[in-house]
Amino acid sequence: MLVVFKGKYYLVDRKNEVKQVNNFEKFYNDGEFNYIIDGELVRDEGNSWETFLIFDALVIHNKNIMHWDFLDRLSTTREAVIKPLWI
Repeated sequence: MLVVFKGKYYLVDRKNEVKQVNNFEKFYNDGEFNYIIDGELVRDEGNSWETFLIFDALVIHNKNIMHWDFLDRLSTTREAVIKPLWI
């Protein structure tokens, strides 16, 4: 899980261990917005880069969206997180 809080990035693993990371520099965040995104950081064999696979989102732009329908959460994640990264 990726937690973005006050401009800092944290990964939470299955054991609930928290690690602050700095390799999400492409993920725009000026500290104004907080995010909680469910996903997994994976490294493809033979490649030197890691990819964060997004499965779901719980908080986007400080707004709790856990109670939303999955397709609405997915659409919001696409617009607020994924699209800005492709620009």
